[in-house]
Formats: sequence, C-alpha cells, structure tokens
Amino acid sequence: MSVAELAINTGAGRSLVFDAVNAAFEGFAPSDAHRMVTDFNWRAIASTNYDLFLEGAYDDTRRRRQVLVPFVKDDEPIDARKGEVVNPVEYLKLHGCLRHRLDKDIPLVLSWEQYDEYGLNRKHLFSRLSYLAHECPIIFIGYGLADSHIRSLIYKLEASARPRWYIVDPGAEEEDTKLWNSKNIEVIKCRFGDFMQALDEAIPKLLRFVAPSAETVNFPLRAHYTTQTSQETDGLRTSLAKDLTLVHATMAFKDQTAEHFYSGYDTGWGGIINRMDARRKVTDDLLFKALLEHADPTEPLLFLLRGPAGAGKTIALKRAAFDAATANNVVALWLEESGQLRPDVFSEIFELTHRPIYLFVDQVALHVEKLALLLKAMKARRVPLVLIGAEREADWTTYCLSLESILAPVFLRVGMLSSREVGDLLDLLERHNCLGDLTGKTRSDQVAAFMDEERADRQLLVALHELTRGYPFEKIVLDEYERVPEKARRLYLDIATMHQFAVSVRAGTISRVSGIRFKDYQKEFMVPLKDMIIVAEDRYDDYFYRTRHPSIASMIFIQVCGDDEAKAAQFVRLIQGFDVGYSSDRRTLEGICKGRVLARQFQAPDGARDVFGTATSVAPNHAYLRQQWAIFEMNHEHGDLRDAERLAAEAAAMDSKNSSFIHTQAEVARRRANAEASPVLRDQLRRQARRFLEEMPKQDRFCISSRCKLAVDEIADLIENLSDQERVTDDRFFADKLQDTERSLTRAQQQFPQDPEMVETEARLWSLMKDKTKALRALERAWKKMPRGSGTAIRISKIHTSAGRPDAARSVLEEALSRNPEDKLAHFEMSMHLLSSADPAEWDRKAISHHLGSSFQVNDANFEERFTLGQFLFATGFPERAEAVFDEIERRAPKEFRRFAPKADSVLTKGLPVYSGIVDSVRHSHFMLRSGTYPQRIFSHRSAFEEAEVDEIEVGHQVYFRLRFNRRGPVAVSVHLNPSGWNSVGTELSEPDLEIPEMVATPPLHA
Repeated sequence: MSVAELAINTGAGRSLVFDAVNAAFEGFAPSDAHRMVTDFNWRAIASTNYDLFLEGAYDDTRRRRQVLVPFVKDDEPIDARKGEVVNPVEYLKLHGCLRHRLDKDIPLVLSWEQYDEYGLNRKHLFSRLSYLAHECPIIFIGYGLADSHIRSLIYKLEASARPRWYIVDPGAEEEDTKLWNSKNIEVIKCRFGDFMQALDEAIPKLLRFVAPSAETVNFPLRAHYTTQTSQETDGLRTSLAKDLTLVHATMAFKDQTAEHFYSGYDTGWGGIINRMDARRKVTDDLLFKALLEHADPTEPLLFLLRGPAGAGKTIALKRAAFDAATANNVVALWLEESGQLRPDVFSEIFELTHRPIYLFVDQVALHVEKLALLLKAMKARRVPLVLIGAEREADWTTYCLSLESILAPVFLRVGMLSSREVGDLLDLLERHNCLGDLTGKTRSDQVAAFMDEERADRQLLVALHELTRGYPFEKIVLDEYERVPEKARRLYLDIATMHQFAVSVRAGTISRVSGIRFKDYQKEFMVPLKDMIIVAEDRYDDYFYRTRHPSIASMIFIQVCGDDEAKAAQFVRLIQGFDVGYSSDRRTLEGICKGRVLARQFQAPDGARDVFGTATSVAPNHAYLRQQWAIFEMNHEHGDLRDAERLAAEAAAMDSKNSSFIHTQAEVARRRANAEASPVLRDQLRRQARRFLEEMPKQDRFCISSRCKLAVDEIADLIENLSDQERVTDDRFFADKLQDTERSLTRAQQQFPQDPEMVETEARLWSLMKDKTKALRALERAWKKMPRGSGTAIRISKIHTSAGRPDAARSVLEEALSRNPEDKLAHFEMSMHLLSSADPAEWDRKAISHHLGSSFQVNDANFEERFTLGQFLFATGFPERAEAVFDEIERRAPKEFRRFAPKADSVLTKGLPVYSGIVDSVRHSHFMLRSGTYPQRIFSHRSAFEEAEVDEIEVGHQVYFRLRFNRRGPVAVSVHLNPSGWNSVGTELSEPDLEIPEMVATPPLHA
C-alpha cells in the first residue's frame, strides 16, 4: 500500500499507477482453484481484489454452473444486469476492478488514503454484503484480522445473530483460532487451492446443482409442443422456474379464503381458480379482441387494461390469463414481479410450439425497460408475442409511453362495475357469507348501494369495505393500524409509506431501515400484522412485503404522518436505507420525490428540502431527482428560484439530451425573469429561456406552451411600461407584439385543443389587458394612425369584450370594416363577436353568416374560419353544407390542425341541444354513431360514455349525447344510454333563410 501511495503522491498520478498495476497482471491465467469456484452454486461472491482471475475462470461456459455478474459501483442496475443472463451470481468488487481502473468515481483502492475513502460510490456494495451476512454462511479466503472492513463486518453483527462463518487461513495460530471461534467463525487451516480441492471431494457433483425437473408431469409446457420428442434447454426451464409462471388448469396455488380475498388480501391464484371473482365484461372484451379478433397473429401485439387504482385491474388480468389458458388452450405466461424477460426464451418457446405466446404483465410501468427490449427483439425475429398488460392510467402516461413507439396498444378501460357485474358480485358475497352489513337488504337495495353516486367514483376495494362493514374505509384502515402493537405499527407504517407507490418493498430495505431482518419478522411480526401485510418470496430467493393495496398504504401514510415534520422525518429515514441499484428502491425513491406533489404536501419548504437532500446523497448520479427538486423550488410558494436554476442545470449536465430537463431549465429562467425587478436582467433571462427552448423539438407541446407563456409575460411588461402620452413607435410595437402573441396562442390551441395550459395562458393574456387602461389607450392611438390591416382594431375589441363593453367592441370592428370591407380577419372577429354577445335563439344569423362567409376565400389557408363556419352551419340547420366544409378542412388543412375535439364547450357548442342516435359500430377505443342530425357517422371516444354503461354498449343501442367538433366534423361527448337528466333531445333542424355564399356552400367534395 505504501509504495502505491508514494507513487501516486510523488507525481506519477493515479492513471499511470493503475496502468502499471494492470500491466503487472498481464500474462497470468486463473489458477485451478479459481476454476473450481465455478463448479459450485454461490449465493454471491465478494472480493477486495481488483484482478480479473475470477472473471477469466467464469468465461468457461461449458464448466461454469452460474454466470458471473460483476458490480463495481452503487448505481449499477442490479435487476437489469442479473436479468440479462440465466443463473446469475452477483460479484461485488469492493475495491475496484482493473476493467474500470480509469473511472474517476471508483478508483482502485491501492493507497491508505483510498482505503479510508473506499466507500465513495461503493457504499451500497458493502451494505449488500452486510445484508447477506445476516442470512448466509460466509467463507473468507485471503483475509485476516488486519483487514479493517472485515473487522467492521464482524463487529457490526452479533455472533449469535447470524449463521456460522468460516475463514481459510493457512498461517492461523492457536490464539487466532480461539479469537475467531469466539466470534462464531471457524478457522480452516489450509491454502485456497487445498480448500477448493477438499470442497470438490466432499460435495458430489450431483448435489451441487439441482435443475428443474425435465419430466413432463412437472413441466406442463410440453403439452403445447408440436412433437413430444422435443427437448427444451436448461435456460428455458430455469426461466419458467424463476421468471415466468405457465398458467394452466392444474397449477399450484396458495390457500385463499373468501374473507381475505374480498378484503383485498390476494395470495396469488387461489381466488381465480376457486372463482371468487365477479365476471367483468372488460375481461370478456379483452379475450375476444386478443384471441378472436386477432387470431393467429404473425407479429407482436399489445393490449392494455387501464384504469384508476383499486378498479380491479389485477384480478381482471389474472382471470383473462387463466381463461385464455384453460378455456382456449393458449400458451399463457404470467411475468413474476421480479422476473426477467429473455428474448431467447420466447424464441425457443415459439420454435417448440409454433403457436402465439400470450404474456400477461401486471403493473407494466415496473417493467418498461425490459418489455421494450423484448418487444423490439420479437418484432425483429417475427415471433407472435401478444403482450397483455395492466397499469394505472397516470403511471402509463408517466412511465410507459416509450412502449407506444414500439407497438400501438389496444386500450381497454377497467372502470366502475355495471349493474350486472354488481349483481354477480353480490351473489358471490352471499355464497361466501361475506355480505356483512348488506345482509338482510333486498337485492335492489344492495345494488343501489353499490351504484350510489357517493360511491360511484370510489375504488371497488373501498366500496366493498364500506358497504359490508358500514363505516368509512379510511377509518377502518386507521383502526386496524392503531390496534397493532407499537413496534409492529412502526413496521407497518414503513411498509405502507413505500408501498403507496405501488412497488413491493424489499426485505433488505426494511432490514437497513428498521433493523428488522426477515427472520425477526417471522418470529415477532407475522402474527400482529396478519391480514395487513402480505409477504412474498420471489424466485431469486428475495423476500418482499406489501400492504393489501397501494390505496390502503396511502391512507395509512396520510393519516399517520399528518404534518410537515412527520412526513419529512418518515421519508428521510426510509430514503437513507435505499439501495438504488435495486429497481424497487429506485422507483419508490422517484415516487417520493415528485416536485409538484411535494410542493402541495408541504406547507413550508424545509421538510421537502431535507427529503431531496437525502435523496440526492443516496443517488448522487440520478439526474431526475435534481430536476424534481428544481420543480419543487419553482412551484412552492416559498421556493428559491436561484436554487431551482442551479438544480435544473445540474440535471441537464448529467443528461444533456433529455428534453424534459431542458424544458425545466427554460421554465426556471422564465419564472426568474418574472421575479426580476431589473428590465435588463428580465430580458437576459427570457433570451436564455428561448435558447433552451431552441434545443427542444419544435413541435413539442411543452416547448410551444412555454413560448406562449414567454410572449404573455412580455406583454405584461410592455403594458406596465406604456406611457399615458402618445409615443408612436412604442404604441405600434405594442400592437404588433400583441398580435403576434395572439396568433401564437391560436395556433397552439389548434394544435393541442385538449391542453388546458394553452387555454389558461390565453385567459391570462386577456385578464391582463382588461384592467390596463394604458394598454387600451396605446392601441387606440395606434389605430388612429390608420395602420394597415385590422389587427389593432381586433385587439381593442377583445379588450372591450373582456372588460364587459360589447357595444364598444362592436363599434371598433364596424370601423375596421368600413375602412376595408374586404378585411377577412375583421369579418371573422365580427362573426365571433355576434356569436358570443347573444344567446343562440337571438343570433343575427344573416349577419353572422355573411361575416363568416367573407372571412376566407377559395383555396386560402384560413382553416379556423372554415372550422367555425362548419360548426355554425350545423348549429343553424345546414348539416349537409357543414359536412362539405369539414371535408375540405380534412383534405387541405395541416395534419396537426384541430385533430381532437376540445375538452370544453365553445360559444357555438354550448348552446347545442342533446341529440339521439344509435350505435353503428363498436371498436376497442371508440364507437361510431348514426343520427339524423348529420349525414355521416359520428365519432365518439370510449371515455365519452358513463363508466357504468360503457361495457354494456352494443351495436343498435339508442344513445343520447352532446356534440363538439374536430376537423372531420361532429364528435359525440357525454353519451348516455337513456335521456334521464337531459332537458331535451335534438331533432333534425329546419333550414332558415340564410345568406350563404355559393363558394362556401359547394366546396370541392372529398372523393
């Protein structure tokens, strides 16, 4: 050590010394003892050596029984790395590796200085060894009492609280042996080679590796083989033993009581096999689409059950998997929570069966990276893999959109129970004596209780508890928590705090956080937490905890940790025990550290800052955490924008290509500009924000939104700086800037009509204008200068309108049209003014028709004007002419123009009545309706229907709906199966005598 330290500190530097060390090992091969290590199965291997002898020994694929997976730093993804191979063994290189000798984060530990600081970026490697030491015997080879880290490990763990350990030491003295024995460590006096030779002789080869049985009775996949003489590989057998469950009629399952099942305590497949679940129409729809509509697929397909938490997605998915396997005899595989996905395994299954493979995956967001790799491989190999998943809607949008770029998903929504499904569930509850407080009520009252509006939007699990036990679910959960003994209550809270993010909690994490090992849990906590905590063992010998449901976990956390101090203390304590090399810990950490959520949860910023500070110390290279911290500082009432700027810059520096991080930088710069008193600094910061936005894709929704916000910010500043006196240049500049801003907002709303931020930004613009007399005076002065075009007059009109002066608004538009009767913008604005200033029954239809017809000409690009005319024609009884207008828009308008109907009513649609029609066709995501109100079929998205009714909709059903419009014409919204609650039902309107320009009434028709 001293020689290396001297060389490094006297000018040679680390790189030269490390290269010299590497050169010193060249030419040497692994010894026979190293090679014999590969003949056994190990739980894990750890070493303070940085040589490559063990890696070289494991390169012999014919001899080795496991695949060596080295880990050299904390943030390497454990699950993903181990999942890439079959039979992995974790190899912890605690003091570095020659292959990574130039990595500045993890230098080789050669000098005393480095020995003392070895934990930098390697803290979790040693903690993993410490965790294993609680449960596993350890054999120390090549170590003595002089090694400080070994001493630390020995003294940290009580000898009686762990298995017996062993140390191979050929030079051990009698005193050493006595000392080691006092520490529950047995000394074996021999050399490494002798030890391995003795081990090889003592343990027969047949006992070293127990492979999964190859017998057909224990390997039911063989029932699907094209020839019964086919032989699967060890890799396939191992994958079905550890990663995947083959769903079949005789599969094993854990005991499941009905009482537990209906309270949310799901033990696996017992509730499905014993048919305790109520039949859901969404399950039948899924099976129909996946198995019948897409029978005999030749390439991968993707189906997804989406819905809110607690809607019953997991049970519906399991039912679909079991019925697909048993009733339809397909190859149905269920991905275990910690399971890995290896493309070669699926390719082999296809080669053996020549049949499509149906892979069912719950909580898709937890498996996005490995699913993306699998789908790409299956597409390239043309393997017909049908992926059927389930995920919460919010998590799909947050984590899973990358899958949509690989395969277009078929979405099915799991929503509220229909009345028929409620009836089936009540039958089951009655059969299993689980009706609780519903006992004795009539069936109609029981159904009405489930369908009551107070519970219509509540989760199925919550509704079941409240109806059968008679009081609020939150109180039920809190009462359960408070009845638990104090020590067990703390453990319950820890598990709930983490499981509220829908990620199972590793036993290793709990051990680090609370000191409660799994053996302790079995002895002390299994009984008091019975029916509240589910314990699961994955097939890689890891244990996990979870509550009955993430929603229950969230209720516990919210009620117990009610103030800032309690929330912060709980989060910080847990985060300190996270090892982000494990995907479950990393996802939980990301769930905790959502900037906007913490800005809402914490009244004062200090507690949340403690959370972020701890998180970034545990995962220093995770850029997402710094971005979320920046978002917190930007959104909290007492946040620090300078800290937000620094943190956003740090995140972007870690991942310079991530447009989300760049957008955060732009938003921070924009917010800082608004807070600056100096005009010079404001201008600099806004230029900086625009430079950031230039680095983003130009059509990115967030980029466009921020550009619009910047423009409105600048309008606000210009208004403040306007003079009460005439300044021609300033007045003209303000008018032009306002016109440009309004045009940008209009284009943004056309492109993203469902984005509420665009509407909010426009509302902020006119809210600013209506109370600013100086802005109005400046525009009026500019208008008096007889500018070209009517833009200035239109802005003046809008200010009058927003301030509640409709007559003044109309007057300025009339003046604009008197100056230029052919001004198309002025005609359009006048039509909008006439539409918005009176109820539909009092519209001056002739005038509106004239102005709309004059707002564009043949073959021009005024598509917004045509879009408004189409709606007006429909509203006033010209459906055929409206159809012709929409056909032209569809043919000629840019593809991004008005692709979707807006979420809110416009001045034209808010006065439309309720219409009736019939369902003409049913698709997985939408319906097509026929109505006498329009010549063509009317589109309606599945989300437009009531959740309780949508699964009952069939072709031929009569429905009642309201209308909005997209570029193709009317779109049905708020669709119902009956007219109850509606004031009227629309009929075909008669055509009043309107003046419609010929060029509008008969545009070229779409072929």
